[in-house]
Amino acid sequence: MIRLQTYAAFSLLATASAVYYAFSSREQFYPAMVYLSTSKICFVLLLNTGLVAMCAAWQLVKRVFLGSLREAEVERLNEQSWREVVEILFAVTIFRQDFSVAFLTMVAALLLVKALHWLAQKRVEYIETTPSVPLLSHVRIVSFMAFLLVVDCLFLSNSLRNYGVPLHLIRELYETFRNFRIRIADYVRYRKITSNMNERFPDATADELTA
Repeated sequence: MIRLQTYAAFSLLATASAVYYAFSSREQFYPAMVYLSTSKICFVLLLNTGLVAMCAAWQLVKRVFLGSLREAEVERLNEQSWREVVEILFAVTIFRQDFSVAFLTMVAALLLVKALHWLAQKRVEYIETTPSVPLLSHVRIVSFMAFLLVVDCLFLSNSLRNYGVPLHLIRELYETFRNFRIRIADYVRYRKITSNMNERFPDATADELTA
């Protein structure tokens, strides 16, 4: 975390220096913007600042909704990330005509959101298998899932607005909604069954243990 903060500080300092040089040498807004967009060094610095911003957003979301990650969650994240990066690299070869900064930004944002979904799934599995979980953990994971739902809706609306309805994904969307509904029903049924476990199965007495 300290290394990330140091890297972010140097990146912001370098970007601020490039912006200051552009405005001080061009003295007007439009020529300064043209210089920042055409200079390769400034372009790389701006891209690097965008990467730092995404890393900062990742750390903020993780700290607010999840806190510290467990070893199983880190291991799952590493395994899925390498597999997903390989799939994305293969997919990038298909979209050679659309290869741009906006495209790379969307790909990086998609990978970031998918990683958050993996962590949410792993944290839900941990909560389901843990007998006593604080109320704050339930509130944080529910808030986290609501946040991911909003992000997914934004991605979906952007896709429908720009590319239309993906007919080849309708079946997968239906299966996803069906599995989601089944999981909700299973969770409600699980909560009903475990709500009165202490009354239905009281602790064994000393006589019962010695019998």
